[in-house]
Amino acid sequence: MISISVSNLIRFFVYSFFWVFLFVSFSFSDGWDEYIQGAEIKEKVKVADVKIDVEGNVSKSLIEKYILFKNGDEFSTQSWNSLKAFQIELLNIVLPFYSVSIYELPLDSGDRVVVNLVEGFNYYFDFWPWSVMVSNANAFGNGESLGLWIGLNRQSITFNSFEFPNIPFGAGFSLGHEIKRDEGEYIVETLHIGGNVNKVIFPFFEVVAKASYTGYLFPSNTFIVSWRSDKSYDYLMNYYGLDTQGIGETRVGLEVSTLYVWRSLNKVAGGVGVGLYHSWFTTLEESTLLEAYLKFRYFPVDFLGFSLYTSLDYWFNQVPHVAMIDNSLFRCPGHLEKSLTKVINRFQLITKPFPRVDLGFTSLEIIPFIYSDQSSSVSQNLLDNIIISYGGGVQIYFASPIGIYFSFGYEGRTDSNDKGFLFEANYELY
Repeated sequence: MISISVSNLIRFFVYSFFWVFLFVSFSFSDGWDEYIQGAEIKEKVKVADVKIDVEGNVSKSLIEKYILFKNGDEFSTQSWNSLKAFQIELLNIVLPFYSVSIYELPLDSGDRVVVNLVEGFNYYFDFWPWSVMVSNANAFGNGESLGLWIGLNRQSITFNSFEFPNIPFGAGFSLGHEIKRDEGEYIVETLHIGGNVNKVIFPFFEVVAKASYTGYLFPSNTFIVSWRSDKSYDYLMNYYGLDTQGIGETRVGLEVSTLYVWRSLNKVAGGVGVGLYHSWFTTLEESTLLEAYLKFRYFPVDFLGFSLYTSLDYWFNQVPHVAMIDNSLFRCPGHLEKSLTKVINRFQLITKPFPRVDLGFTSLEIIPFIYSDQSSSVSQNLLDNIIISYGGGVQIYFASPIGIYFSFGYEGRTDSNDKGFLFEANYELY
């Protein structure tokens, strides 16, 4: 009897649950279907509220200037996912963050969009034989960059801000002193002071107005940079048309450039910039300088891609030799002479055959590459005097928050015996 009673009781509960489930399912079928469909296939996102959470010393007002959406905006799910990816890349351009995430919380009136950011490692470093640079990309919490060069041959300070609080533009200044051997022959000592006012035209373009003064001195020798020419000091000053008392240059200019959005996406990255400047020299010469560049990177497949960098520099009138276009962008410059007009192009083939190695606070990636640089000093024919350099090696990339590519390899020239060891430290894979 007892066993029959227990089995009947179990049967009663099973049937009762079944009928209750059917009743609830049919009663709320419409709402249930909407819930299931909304969870699996959300057709649109309506921004009802935007919340910014920042961990670290980063001003929320700075982040707000670069947010691409606002209350009341509606997006399809596909458009919203694309916009989120783009927004994350844009914020990573503004400052180096450890992480940037965007997610939605449902509200009765739509979705609350939460932008969560964790402040990253803001310091950058650079060096050259006798000097070291230390820079902070967020010195005072509102995206202000502050950099110092300290060493025997270079001492300088630079400061720049995207925008000041309660002021719709940013500004910066630079002050520096440097000694180097120009063209591998004469010594030039540079004194520089400059200032700029800049405005980010939301969210992609930056406009910068600049003014500066540069003094060029030509010592016959220094204890830092030694004389390495078999020609006399007077001969070199004469040959290059340089004033032994020094040359001063006053320059004003305007630059327009795009922010390098998509720089860390796997597929495409790029940016363009144009600058127009006018200079007055103490030698009574004056001229206008046009500068333009294009950066582009594309990975058709995950493990293989290429990058292209092209720059144009054009002086409209004659200027002193020391102020002519330099060759710092050209790998293996050797005795590449300065000129009034120059086009430099770099094509680089990039491979990513190795997985990233996790180092804890960052990760490391080894990237083999080969490249070719082409330099053309333009006179009447764009193709006159083309010089080609070539080489290859490996780039060791330390990911965010460091974000530096160290390049080691070989470089050479097709027009001379100039060749040797290649070493570079860059912040972009170009």
